Amino acid sequence: MTARRIVIGIDVGTTTLKAVAIDEFGAFAGTTSAPNVWDVDDRGEVQVDMDAFADRAIAVLVEAARAAGEIGRAHV
Repeated sequence: MTARRIVIGIDVGTTTLKAVAIDEFGAFAGTTSAPNVWDVDDRGEVQVDMDAFADRAIAVLVEAARAAGEIGRAHV
């Protein structure tokens, strides 16, 4: 069996992290998203927990790969 070539892109937006997996022919192979979480204090200052943000970004990428059926077959 020949492995499909998949590219996964991520969009880090203000409110949502989105990932899309596209195969070598340009067909969508899987998509996923997760909300961004911003903490706003009493003065209106916005803070981001970068560790949690990175965890969500990784989870979105992994889920896009899973949706494309590529978990366990990643090629680097």
